[in-house]
Amino acid sequence: MDKWQIIHIPNKPAIPPNQQPTVNVFASMVEPKLANTIIRRLNQVAPLENLRHVKRIQKKFLEGGKTQLSMILCLADENDNRMNSLPQDVQELVNSYQLSPFIMKVGHLFVF
Repeated sequence: MDKWQIIHIPNKPAIPPNQQPTVNVFASMVEPKLANTIIRRLNQVAPLENLRHVKRIQKKFLEGGKTQLSMILCLADENDNRMNSLPQDVQELVNSYQLSPFIMKVGHLFVF
């Protein structure tokens, strides 16, 4: 099987993997049965316009065959990472589905 290889794009500086630019986002674990409903609403109220390359939802398989889903809720302000800085529409989703938001970093693709 062929492997993808990262190559240098001419006229663009090469960035080592450990120095890739990141942004802060609010994320939460979600119940699999609620994921579709929540993601549809988030796409309406908090689209990730500048993060189209990032998957909004990530699935992990735990021991015992259990599934764990984490979902990006919205961008977090780089200077204000308090939970009470969630946009009102996102806060309503958090309250409605009893989510527990946390802040995480995701890779940010800069478009030149």
